[in-house]
Amino acid sequence: MSVQLPEEVLGTSAMEKNAIRWKAVMWDRSPLRLTLVGLISVKTALLVVLFDWSGKSLNPFDLTKSLASRTLEWPIAAVLALALLRYGPVILPRTPINFAVASVLITNLLSALAGEGRYIAFFGDSGRYLGVTFLVDMAILYLGVAVSFLGLRVRLASIRWARSACLDRQQPSTAVQHRR
Repeated sequence: MSVQLPEEVLGTSAMEKNAIRWKAVMWDRSPLRLTLVGLISVKTALLVVLFDWSGKSLNPFDLTKSLASRTLEWPIAAVLALALLRYGPVILPRTPINFAVASVLITNLLSALAGEGRYIAFFGDSGRYLGVTFLVDMAILYLGVAVSFLGLRVRLASIRWARSACLDRQQPSTAVQHRR
């Protein structure tokens, strides 16, 4: 199986390219990746089903979901940090969406720093916990999903699909079916 390398790797030696390919292949089989998939799956399931069963809260959904989300935010961030230290930036997908997510985070952080109510800007209002900390939580979730759920086969299939869509001038779905 051949691994497509990013453009910034093209000037490196063959030995370094093989090391990068090896890291990409090993990431797909890594226990860190499986741990990340499990943590994200649990977090997503909890965000769907949790709410305050007691009925004593004015907002039965927000606090419960925020607590569950923040509880799993740190383990996901720790596994992501370990994966980036172990495998390097090879595991990060190269997509313009990353820049959009980063720009939203930076814009909201600057807005929170310049805003009048900094506490509310960073942590959100009681009952609606949608401050910068929530955005950081969702950015970590985004990065975890982008890194762990996009395996090598999916990346290669998307590269093949994009290449066939651009070069064959056919309908992309028929081009992919034709190539199988």
